[in-house]
Amino acid sequence: MVTGRVYRRFGLIFVVVVVSFLLYRLSIHRPVPHGVDNPAEGRVKWVVDGDTIILEDGRKVRYAGIDTP
Repeated sequence: MVTGRVYRRFGLIFVVVVVSFLLYRLSIHRPVPHGVDNPAEGRVKWVVDGDTIILEDGRKVRYAGIDTP
């Protein structure tokens, strides 16, 4: 026999999973800043270290989630 307390627990777990999924999906699709034609393209001019590069147009790019010496 399933009681109301079990239903509430599954409902809470369901809500947490759905909210977590929606927050995950929202974090993937970030808007492109104004004035940037294609932020995914550029030529590397200089490699500063393992997680930082400088592009030919002067932009400095740091790779997120990479921690190198």
